[in-house]
Amino acid sequence: MGIDITCGSNNFNTSYSTWHLFRTSAILLLIRYLKDLFIKSKNDLKNEDTDDLIKFHCYEDIEKSEKIIALYSTVNDDINEYVSIFSQFDDFLIKHDLYGLTVLINKSDCTGYYSSGNAKDIKNFFEKVKHLFMNESEEKKDEDDNDDLIENIYIRLLLVLNKSIQTYSIISIS
Repeated sequence: MGIDITCGSNNFNTSYSTWHLFRTSAILLLIRYLKDLFIKSKNDLKNEDTDDLIKFHCYEDIEKSEKIIALYSTVNDDINEYVSIFSQFDDFLIKHDLYGLTVLINKSDCTGYYSSGNAKDIKNFFEKVKHLFMNESEEKKDEDDNDDLIENIYIRLLLVLNKSIQTYSIISIS
């Protein structure tokens, strides 16, 4: 038994436990990305050449990143709780092309579908964070054992996502 994700002739399948690990690992990618964004925004604030509007957005990004990271630490690996947390920050996640994570984790393990728009959101999320798990350096890969798992599933899932995006077809989850 496992999960099948299908669009046309493109199919991806894996066990429920691997799919759950993939989704929770994707959540960790978001947290890693937000920590990087937090540091970048703080550095932008220190730059005297940065204009006031950019500084305002940096403050806003820092505040929302801090809130998400803080809320993340209160959850005990429950996907539904993560969905609840992230839905409070949809505007922020959309602004930074990170909303696809919410779309990815907001489906049950065995029923449902992703629209071609959902596929685009999921792809955008992984494109934004892939530098965190697709490192050329084996030394960097050793930092997180789940990086290889994420990369493997992402590459296989990307075929299905691209098919949906190109043909405007629904991806079924069964």
